[in-house]
Amino acid sequence: MNTQYDCIIERNGTQNDEFARIHCRTTALRRREFGFRKKDIAEWLIHELDQRTTGGTIAYLTGGIKIIWKERIPGKLGVADVVSGTIQLSEELIDDEQKLRNTVCHEFSHLLAYYHSGRTDHGELFFCWAQFCTDKMRPLDMGPVQIKAPRQDSYEFIWQCEKEDCGQEYGRHTKSIDLRWDKCHRCLGALLQTNPIARTLRWQIDTPGTIH
Repeated sequence: MNTQYDCIIERNGTQNDEFARIHCRTTALRRREFGFRKKDIAEWLIHELDQRTTGGTIAYLTGGIKIIWKERIPGKLGVADVVSGTIQLSEELIDDEQKLRNTVCHEFSHLLAYYHSGRTDHGELFFCWAQFCTDKMRPLDMGPVQIKAPRQDSYEFIWQCEKEDCGQEYGRHTKSIDLRWDKCHRCLGALLQTNPIARTLRWQIDTPGTIH
């Protein structure tokens, strides 16, 4: 026998289900609309960034900044090829305008850091250029642009340079760093996987007296 209390729970549950369905439909429509506009938005962002920060110098030096949409870029929203002036964007991970703004500004900051300072890492100089980009884009009032150092603990896989005087860390969402070929971008030192800890190293740690 249903009590009045049971009926209220059932009715609220139905309302919540309907709200969830409406929310899902709205989200799907929003993403579909973004899918139609994302290429134009990205091209406009790159043009505005280059004009507002360098007066078009990066486009001149690279023969035009090119944007390539890739179905999937393992573990990344975007990648900048600083030599060719190409920015690759992930269709899989960039599903709204804010992610697109943040990613394009982030990758363009790599181009700035390289052509002005010859650096390609995520060091302090990169974030100075990133802040410069966000300041220049602020008058457009197009919404927040956030470029900040990624928290290493948010990555599933972390590697660290083995050199004591470097210690640079690299975080990835997938196991995309190959220790046979990839080196530290800062000093070209060898990398060591620290999270999750490499299987051979874990065995040494678990076995007393094998590592100090």
